[in-house]
Amino acid sequence: KDAPDAEKSSSVTFEGDKIKTKGGGLSVSGNVVTVSAAGDYSVSGAAAEGKIVVNTGDDPGRVRIILNNADITNTQGSVIEVQQAKDLRIYIESGSENRLCSGVEGQAVSEADASGAVIFSEDDLDIEGEGTLRIFGYINNGITGKDDVDINSGSISIHAANNGTKGSESVDIKGGNITVSAGNDGIKSSSATKAGKGYVHISAGSISISAAGDGIAAETELTVDGGEISVVTEGDPAVTSCKALKGKTG
Repeated sequence: KDAPDAEKSSSVTFEGDKIKTKGGGLSVSGNVVTVSAAGDYSVSGAAAEGKIVVNTGDDPGRVRIILNNADITNTQGSVIEVQQAKDLRIYIESGSENRLCSGVEGQAVSEADASGAVIFSEDDLDIEGEGTLRIFGYINNGITGKDDVDINSGSISIHAANNGTKGSESVDIKGGNITVSAGNDGIKSSSATKAGKGYVHISAGSISISAAGDGIAAETELTVDGGEISVVTEGDPAVTSCKALKGKTG
């Protein structure tokens, strides 16, 4: 994966209740910054209430959200919401420490509010880079992708009241050091409405999961042909499915 060029990137800096931007493709309204054009966007700084929205319409160009020491909370919903983007990457800058949080610890889980996930995408979502990302999802999931979710690299920890990572059509893990603590399933796919979809594929990386539901659950095929996986399920099998690994073929 090619590394971002800081000199060619637009920038977003959260400074408490202010957002400073530099470069094109960005607009700010209150505590929300919107990305509306393809390009690289470096995100840094801290905010107790902040949000990034991505909507580039039908533009086929790549959008890369570069997390570079960002500490952002949104008590009302997702921190990163991808409404439309044909090629969306979240890049964790090497050496950076990042924290994204949705909701407030201890609040009631809103299982119907998928968009309350810390990172929520209506389109495909790729995560890469060599930095550290800590995700706290108190509203719903840690990561939700309505299509495909690919994790290629990074040191990623997810604490979620509901599911850790949910790619509705697929989850493909090709690397990274991933730790998940979930009030429901750890990693899952849930939709088999499209041919060949509904799978979870793990080919590399180190994955550690503690879940009250299933550890890793695929709506169709679960394939593991690499990587290291540790799963602890803590649910009551009389109440809910809490298998370490679960998949089926249709």
